[in-house]
Amino acid sequence: MHKNVVVIGGGFGGIQAAKTARKKLGSGFSVAVIDRSPEHLFYPSLYEIASASLVDRGETDFDKSLYGVKLRSSVSISFSQIFFGTGIDFLQAQVKNLNIEKREISLGSGEVVTYDYLVLALGAERATFGIPGVEEYAYGFHSINDALLIHRRMHQLHEAAKKSGFSKPIKIVIGGAGFSGIELAAEMVCCSKVFGRMCGADKICTEITLVEAGKMLTTISNRERQIVRQRLRELKIKVLEDRRIKKITATSLIVNEGEEIEADLIIWTAGVKASTFVSNIIGLHTDDRQRIIVDKYLQAKDAPRVYAIGDNAGFIDPKTQKTVPGLAYVASQQGKIAGYNIASALTKADLKKQYIPEYDAWVLPVGAKYAVAHLGRYLSVAGFFGWVIRMLIDLRYFVTILPFFAAVKLFYQDIQLFIKNDK
Repeated sequence: MHKNVVVIGGGFGGIQAAKTARKKLGSGFSVAVIDRSPEHLFYPSLYEIASASLVDRGETDFDKSLYGVKLRSSVSISFSQIFFGTGIDFLQAQVKNLNIEKREISLGSGEVVTYDYLVLALGAERATFGIPGVEEYAYGFHSINDALLIHRRMHQLHEAAKKSGFSKPIKIVIGGAGFSGIELAAEMVCCSKVFGRMCGADKICTEITLVEAGKMLTTISNRERQIVRQRLRELKIKVLEDRRIKKITATSLIVNEGEEIEADLIIWTAGVKASTFVSNIIGLHTDDRQRIIVDKYLQAKDAPRVYAIGDNAGFIDPKTQKTVPGLAYVASQQGKIAGYNIASALTKADLKKQYIPEYDAWVLPVGAKYAVAHLGRYLSVAGFFGWVIRMLIDLRYFVTILPFFAAVKLFYQDIQLFIKNDK
């Protein structure tokens, strides 16, 4: 099978690369996306599954619960829906091997796909930094299955605590006080309210702790960091800074020079790394973190027919001389540039665009319709209106990947479900 443009990975950047190339190319060209999953994961809402409170709704099985099924569908969007009527082919398959020289992609089915241009949008996976016990005892937080495992463990802990008469609080420890860790911790407070109602207002039934190797959120301003700190205090979330994790066991984290932090549930959000598949591709240059080295057009070094975007691209921002952060909207920006440049090459337009990084904006939800939104160097909004901004950003994204009315329908469903999850 031959395709003019192949995108491996249907994440934020991969979808934008395929849609941009398809829009710019005529009907005489073919565009395909390959992903092992049939669904696109909307990662910013993944924490809603992990923290979903079913017990106070008289339900226990997430997969059989109507609420759980609806919640899952709002986080995972089928590629068949995204690419319907776009002229983009979707192949659900596992990529087994990639030959850059021959321009061949070998799939798990035994089929071989050839291409003229390739976009690698492989995403990231959990980075353990070689810390003993992370793989064995810490729950990951990078997929729907990860979120479901956390949700089921919460239910198990609740049942055990109920049998013991809630004699001691359930201790949840999250390794990593970055954006993902803080967002998850804040949402789990909503889940802990359920335990509070069941064990009595005079008891604290859940303790949530964030553990950070250095200082929390060093990339944002002091004022914004203090806003987040105050919000976490209001939610009764403990933040332990300057605690470098040395080892994880089944029941605790060992930090610094032997300090032990007890835990019933350990969740790892301390970092990600480029897909290990990248290191197996012959002919690509990578940096010390296995990210593909790319030029100002996002082309891989010494492989002009290969583009890399998102978490597996090692693009150096000329302003800061640092690798651009692995953010969803950064990947989307890169995807559009890669798709445009590939279409220009195929149509011999010679109008390639340089990638100019823009990432001085972010939104950090901190539980129950509260978020801190940084919209530029001099503007930030905290509280309910920060949450409104976050929701509008979600709507804007849905409109870029779905037909307008389908995007609005999904957005409306999300608001209903997420508000219900915050109760």
